[in-house]
Amino acid sequence: MHKICWTLLRAVEQQCRPLLTEMFGPMYIEHENQLPYVVSYVFMAATNTDRISAVIAKKREKVVTSALLVEAAGVLDDCP
Repeated sequence: MHKICWTLLRAVEQQCRPLLTEMFGPMYIEHENQLPYVVSYVFMAATNTDRISAVIAKKREKVVTSALLVEAAGVLDDCP
């Protein structure tokens, strides 16, 4: 189960990397042991809270949407 979860996290990170980099910068994770943080970033990007929107707006002009959540869900749909 551990290997399956890490494989899934790698797939989500790889699929969502362009949007994550655009929203949070290229250093959103620095090491593979930080892969679980990708889930937090996806949920942060999908929620429209003032605090998160302000943080993202400072880094990029990107609007907070559920696009990243849709990308991550696509990876889950492809899992056996």
